[in-house]
Amino acid sequence: MPAAVAATAPPRLGPADNAQALRKQRAAVEAIAADNMKLKEELMLENKFSVNPTTQTAAALIANLQAQADVYAAKVRGELVDWSRGSVADRCRRHVLSD
Repeated sequence: MPAAVAATAPPRLGPADNAQALRKQRAAVEAIAADNMKLKEELMLENKFSVNPTTQTAAALIANLQAQADVYAAKVRGELVDWSRGSVADRCRRHVLSD
């Protein structure tokens, strides 16, 4: 039975083989670390320019500002409709009077 165990054991590596294996492992670890840093940078950029707000306060502020923008857009549309009604002379008079 001990002979079978000895046959499955990996061969012993010499100092040069050990050094080469360590270099390969170190290179693999460095490559993984570099990939990890790239992924972290991509994630930071994605979070920085994300459309979704990250906090409840930011979400509430964005909703409030969007509501204000909608109100102002409706007012501008209403003014444009009012402006387009009437004759050219009326529009010029309204423009002069509004200044």
